[in-house]
Amino acid sequence: MINLHDRMMTTIHNESRKLNNVVRIGLPSIVLRTRFANIVLDLRETYPEVKLEIIEGGCQFLYEKLEEGDIDLAILMEPIRRTGKFQDQVLIQDKFVVFMDPNNPLANKEKVTWDEVNQMPIAIFNETFSTNHLVMDQFAQRKMKPEVFIHSSSWEYLIDIVKGNEIITILPLSTYHLMNSEQIIYREFKKDLPFEIYLSRKNYKAYPSSQDLLYKWIKNYIDQQVVSE
Repeated sequence: MINLHDRMMTTIHNESRKLNNVVRIGLPSIVLRTRFANIVLDLRETYPEVKLEIIEGGCQFLYEKLEEGDIDLAILMEPIRRTGKFQDQVLIQDKFVVFMDPNNPLANKEKVTWDEVNQMPIAIFNETFSTNHLVMDQFAQRKMKPEVFIHSSSWEYLIDIVKGNEIITILPLSTYHLMNSEQIIYREFKKDLPFEIYLSRKNYKAYPSSQDLLYKWIKNYIDQQVVSE
């Protein structure tokens, strides 16, 4: 009875959002800072009638919210465990690199290998983030067990803990412009570790006009950023 009541209240809430042109979008913290910091203001200038709610979290968490209908759109990246049918469009091509203190032993390398990374203590995202699964899969494929110093849900904390220590962290290259380059450096992998960031929504025959508008606008919004870089 309680579950039925919860589903009914969720349905009522979702329908209310549609009537009021409210679109809920899930954004990973890194993507929010690197690509969507001004999205609310920029969207308001173009489409003042569309109201945006941002839900922040890891990709697996956001996917589950999307699957349950708690959010309308989500910015995601692989690998995540998906079971439903979705409509996706790729927004960003990026790659993972190793961030470290300038005095880290790996700083002497031009590029690094997974074997070298495995010899250092590492700080990574927790398991609600797809970055965690991607990185740990790379170690597992090589039958390596890294020394995970700490898990965190904050990329800012992962960077802070690297400063002045031998600890390393693995994050998207696109985050580097947000850092103090005198305190943090990065090294690329000898074999690139690329990934795609994409916009996802559940696969329906029709969508509320505000959702459809935002889905198309975001693609153009990101394309314009890429051109200006």
